[in-house]
Amino acid sequence: MMEEKKAQLDKVRRAFRNPNLRGWIPRYLLTILEQGDDIEDTLSKMGQVMPKYCEPRKFATEELQSLDEGSEKQNDWRSLLVELSPVVRNFWVDRYNNYINPNGRYQALLGFADMRERYMGISHESSVQLLYGMGWKPMDTMCAYLLSMTTNRMYSLSPDAVREAVRLDREAAVHLLDKKVLGEEIVHHHFSYQTEWQKLWMEFLYLFCGFEDQTFLHM
Repeated sequence: MMEEKKAQLDKVRRAFRNPNLRGWIPRYLLTILEQGDDIEDTLSKMGQVMPKYCEPRKFATEELQSLDEGSEKQNDWRSLLVELSPVVRNFWVDRYNNYINPNGRYQALLGFADMRERYMGISHESSVQLLYGMGWKPMDTMCAYLLSMTTNRMYSLSPDAVREAVRLDREAAVHLLDKKVLGEEIVHHHFSYQTEWQKLWMEFLYLFCGFEDQTFLHM
């Protein structure tokens, strides 16, 4: 177990040295991570400071919170520390439970997977599985995929991760073929997007996942 922690900590250290990321990391946390040779001591010190860096952001109004949650850019350096810090893990659990804009879950999922792949070489499939363990649902992955194919081109999502989501919740995948359901799950978009999402989702299920039930093709 400690060897796994050490390997993960080494990945985080390398990631935090990246000049594109380093400026976003609190300096005191960088000092803890860089100067600690004892793994247990480093993780213990990190655990003491992370509550400060995981305090939920406060908004003046729910409207401002909803706008922030639904924004396309959702890179968060704390996504790289989930395996090392129970505090960070609880941060992501609490975050999921406190979204008022469901689109926020999808945007956060895209940013989470992107950050971990870009800076640590971790596959989208592995990162999404980690999110499932913290409350995210396969439906979130499916909706995130549809956003990544239309309104949020900042991120892409591995088709293999989406196919696994379909395998885990086939019922939800079928429900998403209904434009009404699409409009309920992905909010704050013009209704015209529902047609594009439905087309994309049909193509994914029938061409990539090999769905055989043709009921929806004739509706």
